[in-house]
Parts: sequence; C-alpha cells; structure tokens
Amino acid sequence: MARYQVFLDSPLGERRGMLMLHEDGRNIIGTLSILDADNPVAGRRDGEVISLRHTLRTYVSALECSTELHLEGSTLHGIVHAGSILMKLRGTAIEEGVQQVTKKEHRNHGTSDHT
Repeated sequence: MARYQVFLDSPLGERRGMLMLHEDGRNIIGTLSILDADNPVAGRRDGEVISLRHTLRTYVSALECSTELHLEGSTLHGIVHAGSILMKLRGTAIEEGVQQVTKKEHRNHGTSDHT
C-alpha cells in the first residue's frame, strides 16, 4: 500500500489530507482522507498516470469527482474534477515507519487544515 500526504487547493483554501492506494495489477482502490471524511477511491494506473473516480464529501455536500494524478518519484500532482470545479492536488509519499500527526494532535496544537 502506498500512502501520500496530500494538499488539495480547494475553493475555500488549501486542505491537508492523506491518500492511501493499493494496486492490484493496473487496478487501484484506496481512500482519500480529507475534510474530516474518508472517501473511497477506485481507478486504474497506466504507467505514471493514475485515474481515479470518487466522492469528495465536504461539510455541506458530496461531490462526484474524477482525478488524474501524475507520479514523479515519491511525489504526485494532478487535478480533481468536480463538475465545473477544478482543484489541484499534490502530495508526497509517506515512508513506512514515519510517524504522522493525527487529527487529534493536529487540533491540539492549534493548527488548522489551511496551513
């Protein structure tokens, strides 16, 4: 399983989250955890391009999305299409054994998702 810390440039500002992907041949399933929601993702990989379909749940609605990501070493970048809304998504691979700040710790330190 590959894990990425990701940043989504949403209409309301930058949002931080995590993308977890499991590959089975060219097929991919996983989870995009962002905006306090775990959104299942599914799609395919063709070389260094990952195409995903998923819902992006926000605080007020759920958007049906398609996302195209480009892998370059340990980084990825691409565009999330949610109807007429286009949002940039970028991320960096998280190495196994590297501790990540949990949502609870993140909130306890007085930071927000707009960092």
